[in-house]
Amino acid sequence: MKNKKFITAVLVLSMMLMGAGYAAWTQDFTVTANVNTGELDIALISDGEVAISTMINDVKTEDTTYASGTVEILSSTYTANVVLDDMYPGAIAEFDVEVENTGTVGIQLDNIGDAVEVDDALLGTYTISAEIATPNYDIAVGETETVHYTVEFVDGDNDTSENLVEGQVELSIPVTYKQYNQ
Repeated sequence: MKNKKFITAVLVLSMMLMGAGYAAWTQDFTVTANVNTGELDIALISDGEVAISTMINDVKTEDTTYASGTVEILSSTYTANVVLDDMYPGAIAEFDVEVENTGTVGIQLDNIGDAVEVDDALLGTYTISAEIATPNYDIAVGETETVHYTVEFVDGDNDTSENLVEGQVELSIPVTYKQYNQ
C-alpha cells in the first residue's frame, strides 16, 4: 500500500514537473500585418496644339487658312477637350495626347476604341480615329505613351470654299488602361 502511495505521488509529481517544463518552453506570439494596395492612376498631357491639313492633289498639306483647333486637358475627368473651329470638307485635324502613369503600379493598354464615323445633316460626314504608333505593353511608373488622334471631314457634294462647317462637333474615342499583369 505504501508502494502504491509512493508510486502515485511520484507520478503526480512527475506530471506537475512536466507541465511546468512544458510551460517554460512554449511562447505565444502575434503577427500584425498592414497591407497597402497600389494605385492605378494616369495623367493626360497635351501641348494644346492641333495640326490642320488638307489633301491637295493627293498630298497632305498643312492648311491654317480657315480651320484651327485647341486641346485642353480636364484632369478631374481624365478628358482631353478638343475644340475645332471652322472645319470644312477635306480638312484633317491631328493632335496628340500623352498618357503618363502617375500611379504606383505598372499599367498597359487595355482597349482603344474603334474609329467613329458620323453623318450629320448640318456638319457633314466626319470620322475620328485614335492610334498608338508604338504601344508600350507595360508602362512603368513615371513613363508616358502618346495617343495620336485624327479627325477628318470627308469631302461633301458642296463647294468647299463656300461651305465652312459651322457648329460644334462632339466626338469620343475612349482609350482604356489596366493594371499591367491583368
